[in-house]
Amino acid sequence: MATNTLLVVFHGSMAFFDPGKDGDISVALTDMQDDHEYVAGSFRNELAIPRNASLDLSNVDDGSAHFDGTVHCIFSGAKPSGSPYAQLTFPRPAAIDYLFQVSISGGSLSGITPNASGNEIFSFITVFEYTYDTGALPVLGDPMDPLWQARGNNGETLHIYAENPMPMGKQHVLDSFAATGLLLGENVAMNAAVLTVPVPKQRPFPDLLGGRCEEFEPLPLRTTPPQEYDCGDIVALLKKFFLNLNQDTDQHAKREGRKRPTPTDLTSDDPSCLNMGGTP
Repeated sequence: MATNTLLVVFHGSMAFFDPGKDGDISVALTDMQDDHEYVAGSFRNELAIPRNASLDLSNVDDGSAHFDGTVHCIFSGAKPSGSPYAQLTFPRPAAIDYLFQVSISGGSLSGITPNASGNEIFSFITVFEYTYDTGALPVLGDPMDPLWQARGNNGETLHIYAENPMPMGKQHVLDSFAATGLLLGENVAMNAAVLTVPVPKQRPFPDLLGGRCEEFEPLPLRTTPPQEYDCGDIVALLKKFFLNLNQDTDQHAKREGRKRPTPTDLTSDDPSCLNMGGTP
């Protein structure tokens, strides 16, 4: 049987817990109520993740990758806690990629000990890489009635979103950051963070998605048809994650009828939601 590659792409507010050794990695989706959409599936064909769902990815090969605390914020001594929107479990991947990394000044953070540079690095997107045998296609959820099933294409993607579908302003970002920390038993906060682009030692985007960089776009920026991005321009891609505070930020307004922003609307320094990880 042929061996194919599956990429699981995580977007938004969520806490990864790596138990160490060869254990599975759990992913808790931060519960931001109706402010976030919680969906999973192939790009632009995602389905809603039910509240309180417990979903496992199966039919992929076990890997040996672990989180790297030097290129992504990882809390040592973390303990899964709190009440996530949903809980997902993933076998250990063959590789973990940290994309759209930003460096936040330690002076903008509380409850976090910055690294030697005085800053802490976070990622907007985390990617798990798997291989699998096409004789048994990967599924997310109950194998008899999965939320998602692979189609057997090499380089296929499974997207997991826990992200606001519309720009909601900086306070929302700060609130979701703190709520995500609580899922790891960490009391952390980000205050008026200044984000800068570090020199990322990450693999070129075409290696991951064969040039389909539109699959990295934040949920609030989805356009019809999908916008094509220049995979070689990392800085330009990163800017797509900065939301305009002048957009509608009423967290309780109806989503229906809102105009999705265009890239030219994105002018402020307000970031999209970040994710973080923890180990025992």
